[in-house]
Amino acid sequence: MKYGTTTDDFALVALKNHDSAFLNPKAGFYGKKVTLEQIKSSPVVASPLRLFDCSYNVNGGAACILTKDRTDIRIAGSGLFTDYLTAWERDEMVSWGATKAASEMAYRAAGIGPEGIDFAELHDAFTPVEIISYEDLG
Repeated sequence: MKYGTTTDDFALVALKNHDSAFLNPKAGFYGKKVTLEQIKSSPVVASPLRLFDCSYNVNGGAACILTKDRTDIRIAGSGLFTDYLTAWERDEMVSWGATKAASEMAYRAAGIGPEGIDFAELHDAFTPVEIISYEDLG
C-alpha cells in the first residue's frame, strides 16, 4: 500500500475494537469473542477490506446534558469543518481535510497540540478510517 499500512494493521484495529465490544453490554458484539484469526480469514467485502474491517448497520444516539451545576469539566477547544461527502470529490483518499482542519482549530483554541491529548475515541466504521483519523489528528 502507498503509505505502508497493511491488512495486518487493519486486522489489529478490528481486534482492538472487537475486544472493547466484547466487554460493552451496549455493543452488538457484547460477549462475542472475535479472534485475530477470524478477522484475518473473514470474507473479503471490497478489497482490501474484510468483513470484520467493516461495522455492521446499527442504530446509535448522542446526548448533550446541560446543567446549572458547577462541574470540573472544561471544554478547552473545539473545531468543526465539513468536507465533500463523496470520495471522488476529495483531493486524496488517505486523508480527510475536514479532520485536519477541525483538529487544528480545536488545538489552537485549547492552546495545545496533539501531544497534549491523553485519550481519543474515534469513529471506526471501517478500520482504515480509524488509522487515517489518527494520522490526520496528528
